[in-house]
Amino acid sequence: MRNELLPVVPLLALLLTACDPGGLNTGVGEPSANPFGCTIRPNDPHLSTHAAQKGERRINAQVTIRCEHPATDVSVTSVLYRRDAGHWTEIDRGTGKAATLKAGNKLGANANAPCAPGTYETRGLAAATLPDGRHVKTEKELVSKQITNPCDKR
Repeated sequence: MRNELLPVVPLLALLLTACDPGGLNTGVGEPSANPFGCTIRPNDPHLSTHAAQKGERRINAQVTIRCEHPATDVSVTSVLYRRDAGHWTEIDRGTGKAATLKAGNKLGANANAPCAPGTYETRGLAAATLPDGRHVKTEKELVSKQITNPCDKR
């Protein structure tokens, strides 16, 4: 499932099997078929262009949710992890919430940290209520590709 955009699906209808917390990766890419019309995307950790404009060097980890239909009670969480001595350590966490989200719009969450050598990945969760009242959410964290020294990438 590497490099595949994973849909947000009803909790009871289907379990997302993106990865286990042990570090298997799914990455992101083109949308897959999704009858519920919501997708979430954990972007690969990267050098923050916004921080760079302020003269800072920071790693950014963003997760977004976009629905084809209006949604309410939308939330998204982004978590930046670094591999330390063979184990994944949470470095930062960010959340985004919206009471309503118009069709086609996206909501994002960012986690970030100062640039430091290492291997990083973004993990994310999202949830929303669809127009018919169904509440959908990710069952497991969705995971980006592992990126080594993201601040050195251009």
